[in-house]
Amino acid sequence: MSRSNDLDDEFLLQSTYGALFFGVPSQGMEVADLMSMAQGHPAQYTVNLLNQQLGFRLRTRLQGEFCEAFAYKDSKIVHFYEQEMSATMIQEAESKRWVRKGPKVLLVTPASATCGRYWEKGSDYLVSLPGDHSTMVKFSENDRDGYPKVREVVRNFVKEAEIVIKHRIQRALNGDLSPCEKVDACKAIQIRPKSYFHAPPPSMEEFTGREEYMSRLETVYDGNKHIRIALYGLSGIGKTRIALEAVYKWKRLDSTSIFWVHAGTSQRMNKDYLDIAKAVGIVGWDSQNPDIDKLRLVKDWFESAASGRWILVLDNADDIDLLYKGQHNANRLANYFPRSSNGTILLTTRNKKVATSFTTHKNIVSIKAFNTTESINLLKSKVGDDFHERDYVKLANTLDHVPLALVQAAAFISTQSLSITRYLSLYDKSDAFKIDLLSKEFEDDIRDRDIKNPISATFAISFEHIEKSDPRAADILSIMSMLDTQAIPTSLLPLDEDILSTEALGTLQAFSLITKASQQEQEDQSFDMHRLVRLAMHSWLRISRELKLWARSSIAIMSKRFPEGSYENLDTCKTYLPHALIVLSSEQTLGDDELPEALHPSQEVLKETKILHAALQLRVSQHFTTMGNFQSAEPIARRSLTTRKIMLGKEHPDTLESMANLASVLEGQGKYEESERMNRQIFILKETVLGKKHPDTLMTMSNLAVVLDSQGKYEESEWMNRQTLILKETVLGKKHPNTLTTMNNLALVLDKQGKYEESERMNRQTLILQETVLGKKHPNTLTTMSNLAVVLNNQGKYEESEQMNRQTLALIETVLDKKHPLVLTVRVNLAWTLRDQGKFEEARMYQ
Repeated sequence: MSRSNDLDDEFLLQSTYGALFFGVPSQGMEVADLMSMAQGHPAQYTVNLLNQQLGFRLRTRLQGEFCEAFAYKDSKIVHFYEQEMSATMIQEAESKRWVRKGPKVLLVTPASATCGRYWEKGSDYLVSLPGDHSTMVKFSENDRDGYPKVREVVRNFVKEAEIVIKHRIQRALNGDLSPCEKVDACKAIQIRPKSYFHAPPPSMEEFTGREEYMSRLETVYDGNKHIRIALYGLSGIGKTRIALEAVYKWKRLDSTSIFWVHAGTSQRMNKDYLDIAKAVGIVGWDSQNPDIDKLRLVKDWFESAASGRWILVLDNADDIDLLYKGQHNANRLANYFPRSSNGTILLTTRNKKVATSFTTHKNIVSIKAFNTTESINLLKSKVGDDFHERDYVKLANTLDHVPLALVQAAAFISTQSLSITRYLSLYDKSDAFKIDLLSKEFEDDIRDRDIKNPISATFAISFEHIEKSDPRAADILSIMSMLDTQAIPTSLLPLDEDILSTEALGTLQAFSLITKASQQEQEDQSFDMHRLVRLAMHSWLRISRELKLWARSSIAIMSKRFPEGSYENLDTCKTYLPHALIVLSSEQTLGDDELPEALHPSQEVLKETKILHAALQLRVSQHFTTMGNFQSAEPIARRSLTTRKIMLGKEHPDTLESMANLASVLEGQGKYEESERMNRQIFILKETVLGKKHPDTLMTMSNLAVVLDSQGKYEESEWMNRQTLILKETVLGKKHPNTLTTMNNLALVLDKQGKYEESERMNRQTLILQETVLGKKHPNTLTTMSNLAVVLNNQGKYEESEQMNRQTLALIETVLDKKHPLVLTVRVNLAWTLRDQGKFEEARMYQ
């Protein structure tokens, strides 16, 4: 109509006040699914026009023509844009039908939906609506958000239109037939400030995966108001790559300027701000006057109309003190972050504390590791697809799907012409090999040239920040790296009940170095540590020559905290066991050969560490014995004994304790002769060192009686049990648990000799006392119940024996693992009782 010479067309145009655009994709939309659907179809041209890249030139021309045709100063255009993502189209495999069940994306971004005339900015012209691209114009009667907004806009629009059109008609009636005043549309389009691009070049590598985060950024990004977005996550997780991909995508959508600043240090931020000042020609950037605050000049420029639309990326902003320390500190770097409706700031950080200080919770995007598919695609893009699928999966799992670690491994595999299997065999050789492989330099066209590439060096940046800003957190992380990576209880950490300890744990969580193992509040909270964090921490401690120092500290803490491996401490021992085994495996680090001689620990310190090591071995062995895992208990018990013999001597009480423990382990495995020989040696030594009536001596007598019983030496076993019982009743008392254990052992050997009535009587007495002293579910109580059931069966009291066996089995399966030797013994006893009653079918169930 604007180009028509027809008076009716001209009148109709001047009678038009404006337009309401709902999700109109002025700068294109997400049409990857539609492009697949329209392949070879007449609609393919239209779909291509909507594509954000393919239709850019034509859409720009059409937009210019529209602004030129409808550039009346008294007209109005309102743009509505969607807030929610829409499901995409996918083709069903069987029916070949296209259905809207694909991944959700933001079909039309706010930047595309609100790309109107340059003077129309603000909430009067740009309105967000709840719903996706389809539902944003569909309102229910209960809609209290979208519909009221639209209704208000339409009402105002109608009122304004009536006034404007009446004014135009009045002018015509007054004889003023000249066209309505127009803005110079061509000038309006071109008058916008020059755009700049000050950022790293795009990567030569294809960007794979991360659709979830790209869609999230599209949702948050709004080209028409000031938004602050933080990408937060672990070192090497891909924050910088995602940020770079996002800004290049946004750059393609419009003429927004892009500026990239490395915010890791004040020196780098100053340099990059100065480069921006130089590039855009800020007056005073080259002044030699020390009183001119050049960072302030750049900030002021960003906040002025001269900057136009812009996106500022603050990369690697990790140091909370550097950025935010001192609310009234005029020099803190956060003071130079611009605030303007002209622009958006995208910040990447390892430190969640920085992210939460920088922006609101809803604008923090937590970046996680790749999923399996993303990891495999990345590896294939780097090393090819010639390997077996399981090799890619195994390598990805080994490196915990951390992008930088995968890229580094792929680079080494490619440059050294290795197979993935060969790489993994090198990686699995030892922690030293792992650290070496994770420290290899490689080419990366994304990362800042001043930042080292290897994953170990990347983590070291976080460690150095923490050591400087929160030394207690650094100490806690050092100890945690000596333990297992999963479920590390706070009771094993050097914590005090003060705010500093709480803040230290908060610091480690903020850097994503540790995470809560459970979100539920517990008395003893536990944390998980990333496996790569542990390896990188070891590398860092080795470089600073502190690895063996912290290994010794972990031994001291664990030997102090790990309790005696009895049934009463079962739950605590189970919690601590994985960490104790890791600490025990660090035995090779007890020396300190890598330190200068002047810093070597004294011989007394090394001796004390080895003694603590042996004490921990003893308790772990005891725990394995309690669990019935004698095979695991034996080698640890032997190492404990060997160390104590060397460090303390053969007659030291602690050495005798380790000997007694090993003898019990041997008896549990059926190595009776060796166990008997060792028990006799211990008995002689304890009688000499401790005395005949010492509780430890009596314990050895009891153990010796048991191993004699196990070898069929019943008379000697009975005699020793009776002697032990008399002494224990005198020394410990009749109700002491150790006294009751000897009563049980004596009852058992009486049963084996056919002295059933005495055995039954003693078992019943023991059972009554144990139920009172230990409780009905204690393994010792259940052992006595089982023994009583056996002696009843031996006397032909089958029904009572069966009933007691069933009660014992029901209780013991709630206390011990079903494969525990005691559980298996009770099942066999029940089977025998059933068989003796002719219940053969049921008996087979328990064998």
